[in-house]
Amino acid sequence: MHRFFVESTARPGDALVFPAAVARQMVRVLRLGPGARVIAVDAEGWDLTVELTRADARAVEGRVLARERRRTEPPVRVVLAQGLPKGDKMDWVVQKCTEVGVAEILPVVCARTVVRPAGRGEARVERWRRIAREAAEQAGRSAVPEVGPVWDLPRAVARLAGCDLFLVPWEEEEARGLREALRGA
Repeated sequence: MHRFFVESTARPGDALVFPAAVARQMVRVLRLGPGARVIAVDAEGWDLTVELTRADARAVEGRVLARERRRTEPPVRVVLAQGLPKGDKMDWVVQKCTEVGVAEILPVVCARTVVRPAGRGEARVERWRRIAREAAEQAGRSAVPEVGPVWDLPRAVARLAGCDLFLVPWEEEEARGLREALRGA
């Protein structure tokens, strides 16, 4: 079944109205109509089985048939501070990290970062948030990871200072691998 994130919460028997952007995708791309069943993941992370009652170019509505809590989120909260790569590689990083369960992605401008987004990079951050949302739907997650805004390295390090474990991979490390670092934690 197709999965969509919605901002509201609902219980079995309730009517559910899908956001306009989701409605367009349901009708124009997926060609779903009345009677189709989908999964809506609500604001609290519940999976709602929804039978569509109205599906046209203006709106998609449905009736909630069931509400179920799925345990799809990893037991460990992983926050990734990612230096901005060139080109559209950050799109790929956001997609793959979402698929494997990363909870938060902090795009970081480092000293050697080539890409320097204009201002605070709001347009790029919005794109990454859409990619994270779509990847979370595809991966069957019950939460969309937080993405952005673009941070400078000192602010990102300060943000991560309260984490239980803070790893900084370095491409020239030869003595200790990731497995050893995690085992030592």
